[in-house]
Amino acid sequence: MNPENLEPVLVGGFSYTVRFNSESDKELYTEGLYAQHDLTRMELQLRTDLTEQMQGECLLHEMVHAIVHTYMAGQRLDEGQVEAMAQGLFQVMRDNPEVMTFIQTTGQDDDDDKVADCPVYCPCNAQQCCVSE
Repeated sequence: MNPENLEPVLVGGFSYTVRFNSESDKELYTEGLYAQHDLTRMELQLRTDLTEQMQGECLLHEMVHAIVHTYMAGQRLDEGQVEAMAQGLFQVMRDNPEVMTFIQTTGQDDDDDKVADCPVYCPCNAQQCCVSE
């Protein structure tokens, strides 16, 4: 899939456009970057000359920056920490598609309302904690 065709990436209510074209290439080359999280423009920019695998990892890396900015207000991760998170998530997501499908569909069936009535604290908020078959 070409990153050019991606829908905007939503992070905590913010919509980031994925920018992947020769114009973004010029800016990124000038800065010496493969990709960039541009908070001012609400963009995740990727260079077009990267391999597909690098595009995926770089996009995830910039998404981690967006997540940190949104959910860790006032805190920062250094580039090494962001890179470690992005590479770890990239590997887990690529190597475990069934887990990603499970996460994407969690909460979409009719039985999830049973958990809301659960009298026991459930740290994972999963049905098996409270619903007996």
